[in-house]
Amino acid sequence: MAALVTADILVKAIGFAVVVFLARKLDPADFGVLTFSLSLVNYFTYITDPGLTIYGARRAAMEPEAMPLHMNDVFTVRLWLTAAAMAGVSLLALATGEPGKVRLVVFAYSLSMLPQALSPNWINQGLQRIALMGAYNIVHSLVYAGLLFAFIGDGSRLTVVPLALTAAYAAATGIFLAPLLRRYSFRFRRVRLSQALEAMKHSLPIGVSTFLSAGIDWNLSTTLLGLLSTDAQTGFFSVAMKLALIIIGGGVAFGIIMLPIFSKLHSGGGGGAERALGLSEKAIFLAGMPIIFGTAATAAPVITLLFGDKYGPAVSPMQLVVPGAVLYVANNLYGVYLIAEGKQVRNMKVALLRALLLAALGVPAIIRWGAVGAAGAYSAAELLTFLVYLGSLRTAAGPAARLSAALLRPAIAAALMYLAISWIPAGMAPLKVPAGAAVYALLIFAVGGISAAELRKLFSYARKGPSGPVPPGPEGAI
Repeated sequence: MAALVTADILVKAIGFAVVVFLARKLDPADFGVLTFSLSLVNYFTYITDPGLTIYGARRAAMEPEAMPLHMNDVFTVRLWLTAAAMAGVSLLALATGEPGKVRLVVFAYSLSMLPQALSPNWINQGLQRIALMGAYNIVHSLVYAGLLFAFIGDGSRLTVVPLALTAAYAAATGIFLAPLLRRYSFRFRRVRLSQALEAMKHSLPIGVSTFLSAGIDWNLSTTLLGLLSTDAQTGFFSVAMKLALIIIGGGVAFGIIMLPIFSKLHSGGGGGAERALGLSEKAIFLAGMPIIFGTAATAAPVITLLFGDKYGPAVSPMQLVVPGAVLYVANNLYGVYLIAEGKQVRNMKVALLRALLLAALGVPAIIRWGAVGAAGAYSAAELLTFLVYLGSLRTAAGPAARLSAALLRPAIAAALMYLAISWIPAGMAPLKVPAGAAVYALLIFAVGGISAAELRKLFSYARKGPSGPVPPGPEGAI
C-alpha cells in the first residue's frame, strides 16, 4: 500500500508539473483544444475497459495457474473494444463539426488507447505485486514528461502532446508486459467466447458505475465548454479543474482506504461503521473547509504564479469549482459507504442523477457565462448530489446532527482564517498560503474541531490500507 501511495503522489506531482509547463507554453485557446480533445477521448477509454481489468485481477488472484488464459481473454476483448472505440472517436470527431486542428488532436489522442489496452497492471494487481503497478505509472509519467520537455517549444504542433502520451504508454507497457509474456510463454489464442461473455457480464456494472462517477463527472464540463463556448474558455476552466483534481485524487485515495474498513465494520455490527463514517466526514471537512476559504483568498496570486497573467480569467472558475471538488470527496465517501452496505444499485442511481444534474445545469450556464458557468454548475451539481446522498444514508445520528458535527467548527476556523489572509497586503502574497495554514491549525485546535483520540483513530484507518481491486483515479495527463 505504501509503495502505491508514494507512486501516486509522485505521479500527481509530475502530472501537475506537466500541466503548468503546457499552460505556460501554450495560449489558453490551444490549451483548451488539448483538454477538450482529451475529454472526448476519455469517454471512449471506458468502452475499452468496462470493468474488465478489475474482473481480470480477481481471476488472476483466484487462479494464478490459469494466467495465460486470463491474459488471452482480457487482452483480446480489450483490443476488440479498443478498435471499436477508436472508430467511434473518429466518427465523433467528424460529427462534431470542429475545426481540422481539433479533429487531428482527437485522433492523435485516440492512439493512446492501444497501448493502454495491453497494460499489465491488472495482472500485477491480481498477483499482489502492487509496487510494480506504481512503477508502471511512474515510468509512464516520466517518459511523457521527458518527451514534452524535450519537444514542446514555442510554435510546436499540438499533436506532439497526444503522440508523446501514446509513446509513454507504449514504453511503460512494453517494459512491464515483456517479462510476463516470457514468464507465461504467452501467445494469442482463439478467445473463449463463453468466458469473454462471462467476463463482460460480471465487469459491466463496475464499468458503468466508474463511468458515471469518474468519466462523466471529470470530463462533461470540459466537453460542453468545447462544444458550446470558445477554446479559450475551455482552457481557463481546464486550468481550474486540474487544480481541483488534486483534491479529488486525494478523496479517491481516501475512499480506497475506507472501503474495506466500512465493509468489515458493517459485517461486525455494533455501530462501528457509523462511527467510522462520522470520523471520515470530520476529516474531509477539516481539510476541505480551509481549502475552500483559502482558495477564495489566494486564487489570483496562485494562478498568476503558476500559469502566468494570461490565465487571469481562470481565477473565478477556480474559486467556484474548488467547493465542488471538496463535495465530490464527501460524495465519493458516501458512495463507498453504500457499496460497503451492499447497496450498489442505490449508489448507481445517485451517480446517474449527478450526471443528469451536471448536464442540465451545465448547458445553460456555459452558454451564458462560459468557464465561470461551468464551474458554478459543477459545484451546484455536487451540492445537490451531496444532499441526496445524505438522505440515502441510514444512520442513528441523522444527517443534520452528523453534518453539524463535521462542518460547524471547521467552517468557523476557516472563515477566521480567510479574514486573517485578507489582511496580508498584495505585495506579500507568497505569505498568504503558509500564514493561512498556520492560523487555521491554531484555530481548529482552539475551537476543538478534532480531538487527539479522533486523530489517532483516523491514522489507524490509514495504516490498515485497502484490500481488493483499486479503482482508477483522475486522469492526470493532458
